[in-house]
Amino acid sequence: MAFGLVHSLLVMESVKDLAVKIVGAQIVMAFYRLAFTIVSLLATIGAVYLIILIPDVTILKGPPLWRALMYAGEAAGAVIFVLALKEIDLREFLGMGQALRYIRNKAPSGDIEGITSKGFISSGIYGRVRNPLYTGGILIFACQGVITRTWLAVSVLAVLYFIFGAYIEQKRMLALYGDEYREYMKSVPLLIPRFF
Repeated sequence: MAFGLVHSLLVMESVKDLAVKIVGAQIVMAFYRLAFTIVSLLATIGAVYLIILIPDVTILKGPPLWRALMYAGEAAGAVIFVLALKEIDLREFLGMGQALRYIRNKAPSGDIEGITSKGFISSGIYGRVRNPLYTGGILIFACQGVITRTWLAVSVLAVLYFIFGAYIEQKRMLALYGDEYREYMKSVPLLIPRFF
């Protein structure tokens, strides 16, 4: 929950605007995305550490066929996740590109997070599902052949967070791209990939 709270706060435009007021637009464009990535990574490591400390109990261990199907679902989630990463500029997504440009004495450019790509991605897997990173995450968390008490709690929270995040992202994209994104929404589903 702490990860979700930190992540949600840092993606808010009002928090980015506050950062601009405190350190200036150039620093925010150069380092905000990288700082966001580092904070998210540290929050994830902290959450995983705390989860590992919790004594756990197996609730359900499905039969071999069920476990095989669940692991296939996890694998599908991982494939969708990787296909999504393939379509984006990973250096900019993580914030390393913006920081390196600034360090090399190049003026920051792009949006408030220094992202220079224009428009939204609609190619590759993004032509099949609007939020493939969330779809992949949902499959990875939800498809478990062996369910423990802790994993069930983590999975439910993660899946709900991904669904909530997809709707928040949709609202943000509509604000940024308006009718163009509305048209994209008509042909590409939010979370369940269209294969035909």
